[in-house]
Amino acid sequence: MKRKLVTVLLAGSMVLTAMGNIAYASEGTGEDWMTPYDETVTLSTVREAVAYEFPEGEDLTNSVWTKAYKDVLNVEVVTDWTSDEYDTKLNLAIASGDLPDVFVADDVQLKQLQEAGMIMDLTEVYEEYASDTLKGLMEAEPSVFATAKVDDKIYAIPRLSGGFHPSLLWLRNDWLEETGLEVPATIEELEAVLTAMKDISGNYALAIDQTLSGLYSLAAAWGVYPEIWVKGEDGNLVYGATVPEMKEALAIWNKWYDAGILKSDFATMNEDAVKQDVVSGKAGAMMYPSWQGWTFGIDEVKQQGTDALFLAHELPTADGKAAVYPRQFSNDDYIVVNKNCENPDAVLKLIDYYVYIQADAYTNGDMTAEEVEVFNANNMQHTTRPFSVTNTLEDINRYEMVKEARETGDESVLKISSAVECYNATMKWLNEQDPDYVAYATQFGMEGSAMEKNYAITNDNRIQNDALWGSAPQELLDYGSTLDDILLEGFTKIIMGAEDVDYFDTLIEQWYVAGGQTATDAVNARYNH
Repeated sequence: MKRKLVTVLLAGSMVLTAMGNIAYASEGTGEDWMTPYDETVTLSTVREAVAYEFPEGEDLTNSVWTKAYKDVLNVEVVTDWTSDEYDTKLNLAIASGDLPDVFVADDVQLKQLQEAGMIMDLTEVYEEYASDTLKGLMEAEPSVFATAKVDDKIYAIPRLSGGFHPSLLWLRNDWLEETGLEVPATIEELEAVLTAMKDISGNYALAIDQTLSGLYSLAAAWGVYPEIWVKGEDGNLVYGATVPEMKEALAIWNKWYDAGILKSDFATMNEDAVKQDVVSGKAGAMMYPSWQGWTFGIDEVKQQGTDALFLAHELPTADGKAAVYPRQFSNDDYIVVNKNCENPDAVLKLIDYYVYIQADAYTNGDMTAEEVEVFNANNMQHTTRPFSVTNTLEDINRYEMVKEARETGDESVLKISSAVECYNATMKWLNEQDPDYVAYATQFGMEGSAMEKNYAITNDNRIQNDALWGSAPQELLDYGSTLDDILLEGFTKIIMGAEDVDYFDTLIEQWYVAGGQTATDAVNARYNH
């Protein structure tokens, strides 16, 4: 794709210079989104408040991104309101009909807006103004894109999510070496490792919190998926937490609780409490997605030393075979356009611009990695709703590039700016053991990284998709939190020994009576539709 770039250098403004203040003119490529408007176009929006630290003089409504929208495309974005209670305030706005030109909505709100005729059919504007890159992102996730359509008409742009990141088993590496045991491949071997780690720590071994999310992820070791819908023996869908095999996992977890592998008061612990224990050296194992290093690793290494590194491993299993991991329907939310918006094309152009900065600007040689980084510094890329769409393959692509560069020393393979950033940070950790860079290494860059495991899982297609793909039926939304609470309370009682494992059967009966049967019927009706 040929682009003619005109960089306007503004004296005394390093930010705008780094931004490029670039005006794009197409050279017969049909990339209409790159052409700035002759007269300023104004788009109104609403935003969820964010906690990121902005440079002095900037905020959510006046940032490197909003300045670029104006300077590059001549689009002025006006924010009507920001709120910590975004969903609540948006629901009130929907009820009153007082909506901005463009905003993000969840799946329930999208359905409500479409049925009420409050949002625009974007089919034609998408075809004309969506860039090839944006269309490629949608085509890479057809099942997600389909949830934004009604009768083949496009009513929203899914913002997608950051790819498949299953929870992995993170083990403190120096303690694992001290045990003299291998990385566990079976539940029995895992139990041996955890028992030895408990003795080393003098406290306990496996860190979990009151939500049981870590144990729910570990349930895949038994082929059980407590947080998704799966096919039952009769071919109908059942909730994964209700299958009989769940009892086996609960029995083992109760055994671990009695043995001190789990902390005695885990039922009162939130994630902050878990972090305190991990960072202070009280636990040596946990379940977490690939970004464990960002949440725990940096502080943990700073306090416990560079040898006290948590590394990601695939799950051991009851039968020793390779684990299969659950995948829930994954889409952050939807970009929707008010039916009365005068310039829906401008919405697409701003989305295209975000995708261009993240995916194309460095690759095409239009910007240096440092210039792209201005848009992402201090998490500024996360302040771009409702004009951002995630590349679901970026993490895999970044991993492949960083791995090749690390193994060969050829940095020319780093084709995207985020790969350059990740590679440089990884080498900083590997060469200097600087704790501030350890999360890059454990997630992406070093041998044995979490993305190495994710890559193998994805390539082998060892993924159990949620059979309920897309938005939940209303009945499930009505009963969902109550049903989850019933299971959480009951499972916690079994694990802590307040109830025998056979209480599981009574618990599941209660779950069905409390609305589980109604929800299950609705899920099956949706599935069979």
